[in-house]
Amino acid sequence: MFEKILVATDGSDHAGRAVKVAGDLAARYNSQLEVVHVTRAWTSMLDIRDRVAKGKFPDEVLSEIRNLQHLLKQSQRSPIARQWDAYIPAPEAAIQVISQEILSEAVKEAEAHGAKSVESKVLRGDAAEELVDYVRRDGFDLIVMGTRGLSGMKEIMLGSVSQKVLHAAACPCLTVK
Repeated sequence: MFEKILVATDGSDHAGRAVKVAGDLAARYNSQLEVVHVTRAWTSMLDIRDRVAKGKFPDEVLSEIRNLQHLLKQSQRSPIARQWDAYIPAPEAAIQVISQEILSEAVKEAEAHGAKSVESKVLRGDAAEELVDYVRRDGFDLIVMGTRGLSGMKEIMLGSVSQKVLHAAACPCLTVK
């Protein structure tokens, strides 16, 4: 029924539950499973702040991050510059390390739930657009993804990634709470 399943992950709890369900489905249907993480085309230091606090980075990447953090700290003495970390691009190497960490954790979880053939891929750009295009190009039979509600005006104006994918995808979609 489902020969190729794509599961999207951003490392969140909702995505983690989706990975478990996808792993179980892949095992039941003997499906190929692909775990996909989409990074934004532009990622700021603010976007990676939590991962930097917890993460393990190679020394050269950590050095680059620390240099940027030092510059940001120096600039934040000015009231005008307090939110500059939202406008400073994160080092590409840090984004790659974070993406690989997210994928590695998801692949292990999918395999722990029975998936036998698991691959992973990083895409870059708008998450909904990239997922829909990738599914269409590579002929997936099912998309599994977590739901994560945005609040207030942001949800009304933007909608969630899962909502956009549900509306645009050419194959069945399963959202997991």
